[in-house]
Amino acid sequence: MLATSSPVTSIATGDNMQPHWYASYTCSRREKQVARRFSDRGVECFLPLYHKVHRWSHDTRTLQLPLFPGYVFVRIPPIERFRVIDIPGVVRLVSFNGQPAAVPDRDIEILRRAINLGGVAEPHPFIKPGKQVEVLRGPFRGLKGTVRKSKTNHLGLIVSVDLLMRSIILRIDAADLTAC
Repeated sequence: MLATSSPVTSIATGDNMQPHWYASYTCSRREKQVARRFSDRGVECFLPLYHKVHRWSHDTRTLQLPLFPGYVFVRIPPIERFRVIDIPGVVRLVSFNGQPAAVPDRDIEILRRAINLGGVAEPHPFIKPGKQVEVLRGPFRGLKGTVRKSKTNHLGLIVSVDLLMRSIILRIDAADLTAC
């Protein structure tokens, strides 16, 4: 989960027609193909990407890579989960006790807001929750996460998606943070 106060929920059997966000686990390096196939079939999906400059001995390019390698978020009613896992490149939906685990809408909206408002996000190793802070100002206002200094001495806010056991780090100004 992103803001550590949001619980991850499993689908309820009586709620099969209400759409929820789920994390679909994909074949290695197939996230963009899977997202395109979801879109072609009219399935709402979200593939957060970030830019990375990659240097080879003969060339330098800026690549768009998945923020959560191996995962594409999909919004479907639980009853349609077989329609999703039938798409080539999708391995399964992230599940607990045999039931797909829903990702809270708020977590997806925070990710979208961070990316759409020009936030500099990049993958970061998963870190268990430690000292928690809340962002007071700027495009990430209201976001809660763990503070950490990056290798380049920039202050970063670590935001974790517990369901995937993955994290990202957002570059942020310390003046915009307050302890929770």
